Amino acid sequence: MLGSASYITLRNSTLRKAVLLDFGDTLVLMKESYVGKVEELRVKSLLEYLKRKGLAVGEREFRERFINVSERMNGFCERYSIELTIDVVVADTLREMGFAVELKDVWDVEQAAYGFLLEACALPGDALSALEKLMTAGFKMAVVSNTRSDWFVREALRKLNILDYFDYVSTSANLGVRKPRPEPFLKALKKLGVTCRETVMIGDQTTTDVKGALNLGMRVIQIVGVGQTVNSRLTGIKPTFYAQNLYEAADRATTLV
Repeated sequence: MLGSASYITLRNSTLRKAVLLDFGDTLVLMKESYVGKVEELRVKSLLEYLKRKGLAVGEREFRERFINVSERMNGFCERYSIELTIDVVVADTLREMGFAVELKDVWDVEQAAYGFLLEACALPGDALSALEKLMTAGFKMAVVSNTRSDWFVREALRKLNILDYFDYVSTSANLGVRKPRPEPFLKALKKLGVTCRETVMIGDQTTTDVKGALNLGMRVIQIVGVGQTVNSRLTGIKPTFYAQNLYEAADRATTLV
């Protein structure tokens, strides 16, 4: 992290340029030991949460219904680019099981549904160098993430000791809409005090990060993996540049605005 004097000077820079970064698989990665296990761990944590609430639910039925409701809602959200938060998913699951549950009854479910994932989060090896490069170059920075939990994104950034790099965190859980809709991007730009032409988006997903930012006239750097590269070719949606990692993306961003 930069020394406090240098940090304050850069954050107060009169230069009007910014970088927006996607959260998952761009800025933060999941440890391999958790891959393929998240839903099972989430169900286990939720069952413990419901037990503490005094709700006696059948484990097998809850698991099946929760996964079905979650997948159904996620499909709906992807189709209409809206967000339904995790409390909505859990409440609807319980209602399908015959419980008279309202959202206020599960207001504190986020930590049960996402708290265990904090241990699964890791930074790419080049993340700190990339963030330092952008900060030193005078960029304002914000995170723009599609997620069912605003709390999780902020806590993960805090736990990884990188939250202070960012002037704003924009989440679909907080706004109610997902990328590629313009609102998540525009909210961040307003908070940063910059325009689309003064901003570079760095992300990994073609149909959300790349498409949404391009539609607003931003320059976009896509961090590519096999899936994302194929996706770009199939959709015809192409970023301004591709990058193999976060540091390469940060380095390229310094040449664009």
